[in-house]
Amino acid sequence: MLNLRAIDRAFDAERYVLHVFPDAQRSGGNLVVTCAHCDKAKLWVLIVDRDDIRSPAWQCFFCGDSGRTALSLVRRIEDCDTFAALELITKFQKGNEPIIDLRRLVEDRLIGEIEVWSADANRVPLPDEFIKVQQGMKRSDLPSYFTKRGIGPKKAHRYGLGWCDDGYFKNRLVVPVMKEGEVEFFVARYMKAKPPKGVKKTLYPKGAKPGRHLFNYDRARYCETIRVVEGVLDAIHIGKSAVATFGTSLSQYQLELLMRSAAREIIIMWDRDAIDKAKALADRLADLWTIRVVELPDARDPDEHTLADLKMFEQQSPALDTSGARRSYVISRLERQN
Repeated sequence: MLNLRAIDRAFDAERYVLHVFPDAQRSGGNLVVTCAHCDKAKLWVLIVDRDDIRSPAWQCFFCGDSGRTALSLVRRIEDCDTFAALELITKFQKGNEPIIDLRRLVEDRLIGEIEVWSADANRVPLPDEFIKVQQGMKRSDLPSYFTKRGIGPKKAHRYGLGWCDDGYFKNRLVVPVMKEGEVEFFVARYMKAKPPKGVKKTLYPKGAKPGRHLFNYDRARYCETIRVVEGVLDAIHIGKSAVATFGTSLSQYQLELLMRSAAREIIIMWDRDAIDKAKALADRLADLWTIRVVELPDARDPDEHTLADLKMFEQQSPALDTSGARRSYVISRLERQN
């Protein structure tokens, strides 16, 4: 693991702040600048504390927000995501040695095999037999499986869902996976009670690379809390703030997407049989966000629980403790003062 606390000591906060605000006012060991959140010249950045340690602590005396790290300072001033903030921090370091290898930062936090970084995957179009749910359709116009999974016509239309009556994906609910408004590939879920022997419940088209994407990312990326689930139907059930990983692993591509989001809190809500994997992943990500792991009470998937119950499970799940030995590299997260 990288020593992330070293980032704070190697970051030249004074040079960075003066680069962004050449007319910043000095007050003792502080620089006073305009807060990006409230647009008031009330953001004080501590450049040198009384022990002469350069620690980029900051506080806005108008909106009350504060932080104690280089990452939180850059995110506040730039109003940007975690990945972009880390990219900026590397440009304002002391000395010539890089303090952050962003790809290593991503890869070190994963469990399992690391896919080789390579060019973007090719898009896979929807099947020719795809029947899209159109605006104005009634529940009776859709296959009964939609109702069974709690998906009405409006929700189905919102997510671009459809189905196939013929072809290779016959009798399957088809869920497009979008990126910036374009279909990247799709997930096809068998709609009958039980698939015949040798038939998989979930299919991906040839050439699809699910590990390059997060389902529903275009919506969830702007949420301060992102809920990470396994399946696309779980994400659809939870709504705007949920993304699906297409299984119980997180690729480096998916982690980078999360780092490019507005998230300050990540809630992992994988199925009960993957709770150990979820906890292991949470431990590796706890230096980047506030992390919670929801342990479901039974074998049912998240989309088989009510939203009220899922909310209750979240509230019962404490934020991961990052104290003790981890404190040497933990990034202190933004804390809102009430």
